[in-house]
Amino acid sequence: MTGRTHLLAGAAAGAALLALRGAGAVDPKGAVAALGAACLGALLPDIDCPQSLLSRKGGPLGAAPGLFLRHRGPTHSLAASLAAWAVASWLCAACGFLGAVALAALAGYLSHLALDALTPGGVPLLWPLSGRRVGLPVVRVGSALEGLARLAILAALAWLVWRGPLLEVALKWLRL
Repeated sequence: MTGRTHLLAGAAAGAALLALRGAGAVDPKGAVAALGAACLGALLPDIDCPQSLLSRKGGPLGAAPGLFLRHRGPTHSLAASLAAWAVASWLCAACGFLGAVALAALAGYLSHLALDALTPGGVPLLWPLSGRRVGLPVVRVGSALEGLARLAILAALAWLVWRGPLLEVALKWLRL
C-alpha cells in the first residue's frame, strides 16, 4: 500500500481508539497526540524503505534504516510492533502523555501490517520465529483496488469523526 493509504488507515485506527474511549475521557491535546501517534505508527514500518513517505520526510536520518534493512523485513512483524509500542510507552511516560497515545501508535502500526498483508508480498508477521510471509494477496500497491480501499478507509474515518468523540472534542476545543 502507498504512504497515503497507510496514513489514512492510521488516522482511522486512532479515531477508532478514541471512539472506544468515549468523549468524556478524551481531551483535545490527548486527541491530537493520539491521532498523531497513530499516523506516525502507521508510517513507521516502512522506515526500511528509502522511498517511503517517512524516510523521505525524515531526511538522511529517516533514510538510514533503509540502507541496512530489506523492505518488508523485520519492521513488518508483530515483534517490531511491540517494540515500537514499548518505545512509544516510554516516550509517553517521559512526556506526561496518557498510555492511550502509545496504544494509538500501536493501532496505527498494526493497521499498516494488516494492509500490507493484503498485498502479494505479504508480511513476515512472526519474525524472528519465522521468516514465512503471511497474507491474502488481493490488492496490488497503487492499483484501482487500493484506491477503492483508500476511499473505504476515508469513509470510515469520516464516520468515526462524525459519530465518535472527535467532533465533540474539536467543538469543545474551539469553544463552540
